[in-house]
Amino acid sequence: MIDVCYALVLVVFKVWSNIPMSTTWVFLGILGGREFSLSLDDKGYPRKKKRALKLVMNDIVRASMGLLISLILVVYLI
Repeated sequence: MIDVCYALVLVVFKVWSNIPMSTTWVFLGILGGREFSLSLDDKGYPRKKKRALKLVMNDIVRASMGLLISLILVVYLI
């Protein structure tokens, strides 16, 4: 069910939506929500929740580093 909802959101953003959005941050939010919802499904919930939080935070840090590097390059090249 989670994957069906994920696919539906992807189709809406790809086909039907004309709203320009930062797809990187939208998909990070979608993937983060998916990780948390999948962690609720398994036994050992607190351990799975911490693992999901670690994965989501790693994704956010990497995307933020990419944003920071691109902003530094823009400022340096202008």
